[in-house]
Amino acid sequence: MLKEKIAASQFRKLVIMFCLGNSILITPVFLAQKSEQDAWISSIVGFGGGMILVWLYLLIANLFRNASFIEFCYFTVGKAIGKVVSLLYFAYSLVASIILVRTLGNFMVITALPETPILAIHVLFLGVVIFGVCYGLENIARTCEIFMPWLYAFILFFVFFIMKEIKFEKIQPILEQGVISVFDGSLTLIGTAFLELVLLLIIYPHVIKEPRKKNPFLLGFTIGGFLLILSTFLTISTIGAEATSSVHYPGFILAQQISIFNFIQRPEAFISSIWIITIFFKLSICFYVSITLFAQTFGIKNTRLLSVALGIIVITLSMEFFPNVVFFTEFIKTSWLIISIFFGFIFPLFLFLIAKFQLLSQ
Repeated sequence: MLKEKIAASQFRKLVIMFCLGNSILITPVFLAQKSEQDAWISSIVGFGGGMILVWLYLLIANLFRNASFIEFCYFTVGKAIGKVVSLLYFAYSLVASIILVRTLGNFMVITALPETPILAIHVLFLGVVIFGVCYGLENIARTCEIFMPWLYAFILFFVFFIMKEIKFEKIQPILEQGVISVFDGSLTLIGTAFLELVLLLIIYPHVIKEPRKKNPFLLGFTIGGFLLILSTFLTISTIGAEATSSVHYPGFILAQQISIFNFIQRPEAFISSIWIITIFFKLSICFYVSITLFAQTFGIKNTRLLSVALGIIVITLSMEFFPNVVFFTEFIKTSWLIISIFFGFIFPLFLFLIAKFQLLSQ
């Protein structure tokens, strides 16, 4: 795994997929609940906060360009504590994988397959992810390159045919709830979409550096963040903040309103490909990161059996952790937000300051 290399353009596309992930499904709901019709403003403010996070991650990445994340932890806090840090991030990435599996399961059961056991959906979907991860990061990156044009095509199709449904009165009056609600909503966006980007530091050393080109991490985040802003704006301006905040997947409701010359109607199953693709690649990255951290911490070279074992754990815990959709949603909005702040901001900032101090003192 450590010898694998991916191009900067491939990493940029992985960042875009990671930013969208499950966030393109759940972010409009959370923002509408916090900021109502100002949700689109919250998404812009949250994008600014995410830019600061990416800047911090790039500063950290530049400190260990030719070393793995675990080696960086060893250098910063010592080998013993470094292993603990590595295992903590392993647990974080594993829980992120569990959340993504459950997100897709909930989505499919609620919108498309109500009679299908959610466990069957988890097994089938994660089975494909395990198969891809076993072939390594390069395989995931190449597959992402294949799907990226299709993702853009689906998004353009969606935006083009939903634009005529935009009603600007749905986003008025602006700032009716005050500035506090806007910042409250932006924190939700940062917590559910951008703090998890810290996991990309584990695969960043595999990226082939291209000094003359724009940083793929920053560029990928910019594109992904813009698409999240666009998704939130279209949802709020089309079906309104009240409707957005009262359903699980407003994007699916939005897709049902598409009508092409009164001939092709309700192509929501087709549009659902957007969300399935983005969740698949974000899950693949999180699962790959969890395997990489565990294998590097304990010196495991053959990771295929490890992939199957962790896959079984993910499937089991995705059923045990979240007994129902309501509990799952509340966990994302509250507990996961706090956990992500710790792993995505506080701890990386702490490691960066220690590493910087050690470098200056040498």
